[in-house]
Amino acid sequence: MAETPERPRAGRWTNPLTVAVVAAALAGFSNLWLAYENNRTALALERSRAESGRILEMLKAGDPARVRENLRFLIQLGLVQDPELRGRIEAWEANPQRAPPYLSPAGSALGTGTGAGSALGTGAGGHADPASGQRTRETQKASGGY
Repeated sequence: MAETPERPRAGRWTNPLTVAVVAAALAGFSNLWLAYENNRTALALERSRAESGRILEMLKAGDPARVRENLRFLIQLGLVQDPELRGRIEAWEANPQRAPPYLSPAGSALGTGTGAGSALGTGAGGHADPASGQRTRETQKASGGY
């Protein structure tokens, strides 16, 4: 009987079909991992947006005392999941002398909570704020600015 020459094992891995199958499997797993990471990042972004939206809505209460209650409510329910933001809100809440920022319902500008008409942009009447030089939507609409 004639002996058949033994093929070297390295020859199997240099076969073009084997190389193509290994490359396709590697590409498939890479795409799977990238899709997982993209979805995980997109989910984290949406959670952050939802959290920011909830906090923004709580700031629109108009009354500084109500804003404080609303933010405390979010913290107690665990709806603020970002540890850094949660820590900042809790540190702010620990200082009762500090007035909360709030959004004025009429002007939708950030306020300091120091009294009526203390919003940075405008008061409730829709007048221009001399400190910032900005006008509200009402005054801009009246003057044709929109």
